Amino acid sequence: MKFNRLRTMIVGIETPEIGVIKQILEEYPIEYKTITAINSYENFIYDIDDKYIMRVSHSKLRDIGNIKAEIEWINFLSNSLNVPGIILSHDSLVNSFKYDQFILYTVIFEKIIGKKIENKSEILGYAYRWGEITARLHVETLKYEPAHRRDTWKNNHEIRDIDLILKIYPTIRSSARILIKKISSYPEIEYGLIHYDLHESNILIADELWIIDFDDSQYDFFISDIAVTLFHLAWRFGGNDRDAFIKLFYPKYIQGYRSVRKIPDEELAKILDFIQLRFFSLFCTVVHEASLDYDEYGQKLIDAWKPMLENKEKWISDSALNLNI
Repeated sequence: MKFNRLRTMIVGIETPEIGVIKQILEEYPIEYKTITAINSYENFIYDIDDKYIMRVSHSKLRDIGNIKAEIEWINFLSNSLNVPGIILSHDSLVNSFKYDQFILYTVIFEKIIGKKIENKSEILGYAYRWGEITARLHVETLKYEPAHRRDTWKNNHEIRDIDLILKIYPTIRSSARILIKKISSYPEIEYGLIHYDLHESNILIADELWIIDFDDSQYDFFISDIAVTLFHLAWRFGGNDRDAFIKLFYPKYIQGYRSVRKIPDEELAKILDFIQLRFFSLFCTVVHEASLDYDEYGQKLIDAWKPMLENKEKWISDSALNLNI
């Protein structure tokens, strides 16, 4: 989930001047007329002629190894999945540009002309295909041999620094650490490089379903991708009855997934733990952002989620999922 992260994560970092962006574009084999800054979060994002998406990452916030690992994976997946193609700069997937005392890392993606899934009927209508494309992603990643490696879920900022982030919420911190310890004990069998942000904003409808925005990818359990999808759909479309919506979506989704690859029932039985871990992780994100810069929406989330987590309330209840489907 990303709401106001540009304002908070890039505090103290000046937006590159348009002249700098034009200089960077000279390193790519494309012609253009317009450059439009669009909604951004951890990176600076530009739309180039409605044909390309340019992502500019600052070395103060991003590690070149992690960026290369992400982009190399996307490039591999583009041979078999609907993911954005990447425009090379002098035969390189990632371009480096010296900027003051730092470096700007740039990637240009082919823009997918599609629409986001925006209502319940569309979500339910695409549930089976959403499951299919998630499974296909996992099938392909098992074939992948990386030159550079992304971080593991344990090194995710919200997990790694949970003691510091939640220091003023000791009850929630304690519950989160118990869950992290439990998940850490699971054998890494159904495990690999995953997207870790497969919510409705990162699935586009064009001629088929397309996956975008791999910026949060990490090594994790495959069911974590499923859990993230369920968490966010319940949040956005569940209203006052998250369980009811998930009961409609999940059977079609998991049938689509299992039409492509098998996933053991004993793995699916763990999924509620991963949904709850996403809950803790996003609470950490909101708390961390609030510590950097006050945000009214973020504070509302803290006020709503704090009692839920302190009372150990589950985001989705056991009864919402029929794990033997």
